[in-house]
Amino acid sequence: MKNRIKNLSELQRMLLLCLIVSLVLIGLSCIGLAFNQPGWLIGVALGSIVEAINIVLLYKGSSEILKNEKPALFLLFYGLRMILFVGLVLGLVLLEYKANVEILKNSFWGALIGYTPMQIIVIVVSLRSKANEGVKEKK
Repeated sequence: MKNRIKNLSELQRMLLLCLIVSLVLIGLSCIGLAFNQPGWLIGVALGSIVEAINIVLLYKGSSEILKNEKPALFLLFYGLRMILFVGLVLGLVLLEYKANVEILKNSFWGALIGYTPMQIIVIVVSLRSKANEGVKEKK
């Protein structure tokens, strides 16, 4: 199993990690169903999906700028990531508060819970890989 994981690209490993974190968060948010609050589960699921798409856009945008040295492509991918996230948040807020869709109660907070942990993990993994590269260069 370890050999299969080591053979994966960094993007594939991050998506696998995203899947694991998402499943744990979705499992934890099922507690809301016991209290008749399905919005938490819906929000976490939607936030997890958006986060997986954001990870792909982040890695693809970064690889494009490293290959072509064209920051316009990176900015395009960055803009797409922000539009996707803001669209999710605004859509949930509008549906919950303006349209009064009862099933989406607390879905905004659930989306933030589904989205945020992977952002932190991406930052930590990136910092760790940079630190490992620095150690290899010193040797």
